[in-house]
Amino acid sequence: EMALAGTLPPLDGLLTRALSRRGDRQAENKQAERYDYERQAAERQKIPDPTITGGLKRSRFQTITDNGYAIAISVPLPIFNHGQADAARARASSDRSNAISRALEQQIRAEVQGTYAALEIRMQTARDYGRDVGTAGNELSRISQSSYQEGEQNILQLLDAYRVALQSNVRALELQSEARIADIELDRAVGEGVMP
Repeated sequence: EMALAGTLPPLDGLLTRALSRRGDRQAENKQAERYDYERQAAERQKIPDPTITGGLKRSRFQTITDNGYAIAISVPLPIFNHGQADAARARASSDRSNAISRALEQQIRAEVQGTYAALEIRMQTARDYGRDVGTAGNELSRISQSSYQEGEQNILQLLDAYRVALQSNVRALELQSEARIADIELDRAVGEGVMP
């Protein structure tokens, strides 16, 4: 189907949908979130993390066997490693990921705005050409056929008029096809599925 809808959705709505749906930006946002969690985990390394273990202890010496319960508490003290290097690395990675996300946002905005403008131009061109040439081509074919039937034109002139009308119709279809391709490109830029 080559025909397009008469009006386009508002550009602001398309930009909002593109920023929320595009997978590349979502992936980069998830990366930044992951680095934030890594930074928080690295900053927790300076806080001692006690470990409590317990269980059944069995000992055996020659013929004597004894059972009992054992509980152990260990508290590692972070003397040399407070996690500053890991936290700084995660913070730098998070900042880089946020910068990439902002750059992707600008790129997505530019792609959507560019494809939107191209679609508007192609739709307007196809409409104008179809309106102007379609009526003139039909009128030319009708006049040429009447002139041929009245004997004022020969068959070659009639065929030439038909050829021009067919070429005009083919060009109108090409312009509609280009507008449809621009519509598909806009769907891709927004991040929507392209239906065949």
